[in-house]
Amino acid sequence: MERFDNRPLGACENGAVFLDRLERDYQFDCEAGPLVLCSDWVELRRCFAAMAEFIRHPETALTPAPQAEGQVRANDDACEALARAYDREDAAQRGETDPWSIGIDDDPEWVADRIACARAGLAALTASPDWQPIETAPHDTELLLGWHDTFGSGQWRCIVDLAHSTRGGWWHGSATHWMPLPAAPEAEGGEDAE
Repeated sequence: MERFDNRPLGACENGAVFLDRLERDYQFDCEAGPLVLCSDWVELRRCFAAMAEFIRHPETALTPAPQAEGQVRANDDACEALARAYDREDAAQRGETDPWSIGIDDDPEWVADRIACARAGLAALTASPDWQPIETAPHDTELLLGWHDTFGSGQWRCIVDLAHSTRGGWWHGSATHWMPLPAAPEAEGGEDAE
């Protein structure tokens, strides 16, 4: 197997090759039929492509809004913490370090907090009240509420479902756009109204 200089990029490229092999050599089905029609499978392939692109061109992956400079620093800190964690894990796997030696940066709560900061920063950078491409939709929620036009007949109906449900209620087809819900209306008379 070819050795990559940039290990995360190599892992992404290997993952994409593995997905190609799964599609080509195995017959998996999901609720939508063949594996290549499943929204989760399509999202998995998109994630590998996005990760590889980010690793190749990290300077263009995030274009921060001026008001989010502090959040960009938090994102940088989170990326550095994850890179250090990856390097430590890699060294432990090769037997170069003791996997049980833990320092302050190894604290899982600290790393989780940095990841949460990075997610918040990304959400702030992409927040928009208008329709957005489905690729920008958040993936950290379980409950989905959607309306769709049944086969273009003008009969709109609602589906409420869990994002990872395997028991039905899923979308047959692919959403193309999404929009964040507006803020709830304030009670008449302000906060003191009952």
